[in-house]
Order: sequence, then structure tokens, then C-alpha cells
Amino acid sequence: MKTKTFNQLNKILSIFKQRDLSPYHPLIMKLSKFEEIEEEIVEMKVDYKYSDEEDIEEREAIKEEIDNLEKRKRKQWNHLMESFVIDNDYWKYLK
Repeated sequence: MKTKTFNQLNKILSIFKQRDLSPYHPLIMKLSKFEEIEEEIVEMKVDYKYSDEEDIEEREAIKEEIDNLEKRKRKQWNHLMESFVIDNDYWKYLK
């Protein structure tokens, strides 16, 4: 059952990222939150890449923030998995 939930939720997330998901999907707000977290991670990784290599304190702070964001991302994904209703939140929202 978890595999089916994961697969369907992944498909819904993919459709959401393409901006083709119905705005009436029951998880639209949670999907938006998940996407925001992903974007923050990308931004922090860019910050880390361009930070001064000699500024160890700043680099450590950025790495710590990335780790915290990764934890939030996993937590949000788990929340999506728990909230997702197999088939009900899937078929009627596909175009």
C-alpha cells in the first residue's frame, strides 16, 4: 500500500511542478509548502557554493541550515504521505 501511495503522490507532485494540477486538489497547500522547502534548499546550496572557503563559521552555519531544511522536507513529505488518500486524491485530478 505504501508503494502505491508513494507512486501516486510522486505523480501528483510532478504534475504540480508542471503547474498542471487542479487548484482544487486537497493537498495543494501542502504541495506548495514542499516546493518552497525544495527551493530554499537550492538557494542555500548556491549560497554555500559561493561562500568564502576560509569563512568556516559561515559555511558551517549554511550546512546546518541545509540539514535543517532537509529534515523539514522529509517531515513535509511524510505529512503528505499520511494525508494522501490513495486513488481518491489521484484519478480525478489527472488531466
